[in-house]
Amino acid sequence: MKCERFLTIPVSAVFLLMGFVYYITIFVFMEDWVGLQSSAGSLNSLIFSCLSFLCLFSFFSCVLIDPGRVPASYIPDVEESWVSDKETDKNVSVSCFHV
Repeated sequence: MKCERFLTIPVSAVFLLMGFVYYITIFVFMEDWVGLQSSAGSLNSLIFSCLSFLCLFSFFSCVLIDPGRVPASYIPDVEESWVSDKETDKNVSVSCFHV
């Protein structure tokens, strides 16, 4: 049942977009900027890889974890008020706002 959630178009689009961004960032921009063989390039690619992994992990958790349901015994807390929010106060005159 959980594997069916991955077969939707939006989830596939996220995978493709994240793969495209990862490939372009690491193998095009980082390679041209500092090179992947240098220590700065390795550090930047490691940091970007960790951040992209955390992004995909949070996406997986959002797709796979059920947020739960509202309990059947839940009753919303309603404040007592005599006037509805949609009703206007009839005692206020427009002329009292003029100075």
